[in-house]
Amino acid sequence: MTRMLLAAVLTLTLAGCGLTPQSDAVRGAVAERGRAAAAAGLENAEWYICRASPVGAVVDRYGAAQAQWDAWSQLCLNRAAAAGGAPGAAAPGGFPGPISAPIALE
Repeated sequence: MTRMLLAAVLTLTLAGCGLTPQSDAVRGAVAERGRAAAAAGLENAEWYICRASPVGAVVDRYGAAQAQWDAWSQLCLNRAAAAGGAPGAAAPGGFPGPISAPIALE
């Protein structure tokens, strides 16, 4: 009986925490830090896909289909164009301009 009463009191106490201004602040801080972590994760993933992946891995993954190659090229090779530079210009990191066709894997 005492355990059930204690569990009920704890449940009501914790449920009431969601109704206070402090809980709104905590939720806001968690959401903001979550967005920052997600943005950092995407930036790290793009860096790895565009700059740290071995050439062979990029060719194996993106070179076999035109749509995949175009997507990789847009993400990794056209950064200078997206930043206001000339399309096909070398992007940061020394990448050349876009390659117009997939690489033959024969």
